[in-house]
Amino acid sequence: MHIPTLRKPDWLSAMWPKLPGIARPPTPLANPNAVQQIIVLAAIAATVHIILSGSPSSLYAIAILAVKSALIRYKRPPLKIWWLLPALAIGVILTIVNFGGIVGRYSGFGLLIILLALKILESKDHRDYQFSVLLIYFIAAGNFLYESSIPSVLLTLAYAIAITTALANLGQSSLVNTGFNAKLSLITLIKAFPLALILFFFFPRIEANFGFLPSQDELPSALSEVLSPGEISANAFSDELAFRVEFDEVPANPEQLYWRAKVMTREENFVWYMQRFLSRPTSDIDKEEQAKISSQSQLVSYRVLHQNTSDTHLPALEYLVESDLGLAFNDNTLRLFNTPKTRFSYHATARPGESSSLQSEGNNSALFLAVSHTPNAEMQRLLDDWRATTNSPIELIQKVLMHFRTQPFAYNLIPPVLEIDPFNEFMFDTRTGYCEHYASAFTTIARWLGIPARIVTGYLGGKWNPGGQFLQVRYSDAHAWSEVWIDGSGWVRVDPTGAIAPERIEFGIDALRQLWDSGLWDSYFSASGLADVLYPGQFGRTLSNLSDFWDMAEYRWSRWVVEFDAEAQRELIRKLGFDGDRIYTTLLLIMTIGACFCLGLYLLLLLPKRRSLSKVDRLYLQFCTNLARKGVIRAPHEGPQEFGLRATAALPERSSVIEFLIQNYIQAKYADQENSVAGMKIALKHL
Repeated sequence: MHIPTLRKPDWLSAMWPKLPGIARPPTPLANPNAVQQIIVLAAIAATVHIILSGSPSSLYAIAILAVKSALIRYKRPPLKIWWLLPALAIGVILTIVNFGGIVGRYSGFGLLIILLALKILESKDHRDYQFSVLLIYFIAAGNFLYESSIPSVLLTLAYAIAITTALANLGQSSLVNTGFNAKLSLITLIKAFPLALILFFFFPRIEANFGFLPSQDELPSALSEVLSPGEISANAFSDELAFRVEFDEVPANPEQLYWRAKVMTREENFVWYMQRFLSRPTSDIDKEEQAKISSQSQLVSYRVLHQNTSDTHLPALEYLVESDLGLAFNDNTLRLFNTPKTRFSYHATARPGESSSLQSEGNNSALFLAVSHTPNAEMQRLLDDWRATTNSPIELIQKVLMHFRTQPFAYNLIPPVLEIDPFNEFMFDTRTGYCEHYASAFTTIARWLGIPARIVTGYLGGKWNPGGQFLQVRYSDAHAWSEVWIDGSGWVRVDPTGAIAPERIEFGIDALRQLWDSGLWDSYFSASGLADVLYPGQFGRTLSNLSDFWDMAEYRWSRWVVEFDAEAQRELIRKLGFDGDRIYTTLLLIMTIGACFCLGLYLLLLLPKRRSLSKVDRLYLQFCTNLARKGVIRAPHEGPQEFGLRATAALPERSSVIEFLIQNYIQAKYADQENSVAGMKIALKHL
């Protein structure tokens, strides 16, 4: 069967005549050694992803890169392109298995690194590898989605210099000029820095939430909505930063730095749970009642710079008055409705004190008296003895605290594990615990005594930085304490940890951690070990000062770089004396002026530099000037010998002097003979 051949209609050929064939220029081959450098850089990106994500999915990318490296080393041709589809399918499956999906920072960049490895695997010529280098640049910039600290930025810049050097080596036949290319990459980065600085501070900041995609990434949070024994002590040695605090005026008393976050009301076998239905947003009446109790306290105003977190409960100094972020509830907590995607800050005021009148239903609510189990015989005898001597809630509380203080209870950063009967094991067997153990035990006992009680979790204290004038609160500062309802006073804070380890309240967890790390914990109760920590020698003070200086540098970096948002940009514009209302016009003007300045500076650097003459060249130039006055002018193309021959022919009476000077010039210029310079000076005097 004959099938007719389709041809282009004549009218179409008339409209688009056939163009003459244009030969595509051949793409140069890439330097194999430079390709190996690109493979190493891609493997470094995969290794960093493994470290950050804790997932081995990027090992698959490293394996692909190893195959490509072997093909280049043994001069084998690239794999056929049909291998890429099953290899990509394996990469997608590994990403989904390890991260539960492909959406999120870790999963997204993990898949991108696998795609980069596959691109390098199928690359053949210079153009393909250039595209791979561009992907590596993008992955390097993605590092700022994980970490924006000063060391991270410096390492990323060094990595960018290495990428640029590999890109420059890619089109060269050898790696002889690697050092020169690295220097050129560094110079290019330095030249781009002023323009990058102008764009960073003055390019308009877009006020929008770009976290519109769901993510499988888990953000850190030191405080759970469930408090069990060991929950908070697990963070005792964590150096991870929770938040920083700037006080507008005088910082609060260190013993009053209770950063309230969550309230636990329901107990089941020594485990405490939040009950959100018990709290409601505060009303104006609540605020008036709280003002009556805390009116004697000094009003403290502060600003919190919070790190990334998955927690919607914001730490607030007890007791909160108002905040410009979140919603205040009548259990004195501050909450957000949505999980913040990035670092954030908020300004709040508080009146530090020991009591709150909010949620006055605590006195008659059975929920604050409920306990899941009954006391054993030994505990019942203690309860009966305390009730027999007093009926006052305050005196009963003092007796419980005195029991903790006088009996062999101990405070420990790594408390023993409680198993079947946690309360009785802690009270009568181990008698060793962290803040959550004592807060849980005290709250349980208070409820058995008929005193409404609940547990509060948050942070206590923090490390004050005298140079930067800010407070730094880490996850290790996480703390749990109790609150009891006293008629006429409201909810009163009781911290049973202070009865066991008052140093934790006074000096903070940082001092106790240093004591633990130094091996002096056994001498803790004799106070000699703690004195060594609080009053170190000269070397210890030097290390402490260096640590404070680094913390201050990180704080300033976070304040003016990492946390630089639209509001900070407006503040900067106002400090520069511009109108903060016409923000976009001002920013455009500043960027234009800054860009013109940078362009002028770059053009100035491109101008040829005037070369300074050596002593020999200055003497030879003077010789040429003297002969020009006598009518013998040196042509631009004439060398010293040719010019000397022409000068001796024109001035025969000076021929011996001219020959002597030319001979000394050549020796001084090319043989580096110092005595020839003196000969030139003598000849010039007799010319």
